[in-house]
Amino acid sequence: MNELQVLEMSQRYMELARQAGIVPREMNAAQIQTIILAGRELGLQPLQSLRTMSFINGRLVMAVQLQLALARQRAGVQVVELTETENACTVTLARGSERVTCTYTMQDAERAGLLRGNNWRAYPRQMLRWRAIGDALRVLAPDVVAGLLSPEEAETLPPASGWSEAELQEPPADAPVPALDEPEPHGNGGNGHDHEATTQLAALQAQDRERYNRILRALQAHARRVFADETARREWLHANYGVWSFRDLSIAQAREALQLMQDSARA
Repeated sequence: MNELQVLEMSQRYMELARQAGIVPREMNAAQIQTIILAGRELGLQPLQSLRTMSFINGRLVMAVQLQLALARQRAGVQVVELTETENACTVTLARGSERVTCTYTMQDAERAGLLRGNNWRAYPRQMLRWRAIGDALRVLAPDVVAGLLSPEEAETLPPASGWSEAELQEPPADAPVPALDEPEPHGNGGNGHDHEATTQLAALQAQDRERYNRILRALQAHARRVFADETARREWLHANYGVWSFRDLSIAQAREALQLMQDSARA
């Protein structure tokens, strides 16, 4: 199969995956095709790649379960010892005569800001296990996992794009508050409200970076006026919208949150 045929194949699978709903709505076409092509380089079928690989904070990631399966199949990696408690997991992997032992604890997860995630609250033992295994694989079999991070690792890192959220959260203290654009019709004269209700700011970043930047800066500017610190802001977001970051709001929710903060500042 030549390069053109590979691209045509990835296009067909991308359309199929979107119609079947097996990829997140916010994932763009370039990301879907990148996953399919990256999986192909590893010898994976397209749908297997789409089930086990994704993009988090701008980074291509692979589920640790698949990393371990590939390491077992291609490098003879074995799980020699696995010790689990409620607060920690220690794993020893072997590859030939070489052994690597890694431990991951709830304290590690807390320092990385992972405990706010639903999976960590519901399945802490399993999450500790896969994080420990992922760390060990990174040392023992980097050639097999191809340098790909696990989703849990990528969640602890800042966005990899040119605009990091950290940069956007720290404009100069005296910077003017950007004005948000009015909701605009979407498509062929249709109403854009449904589009804004379903499009997350994280997805908007890839679609319209200037608009994303403007909305996020406005939110952050008002947040500094309303909340005493970052913890208070995050708790307010979670209480009102079930998320911890402005980037996880839809455009419509971002407008609502901005209005609520403006009303609170005037009160």
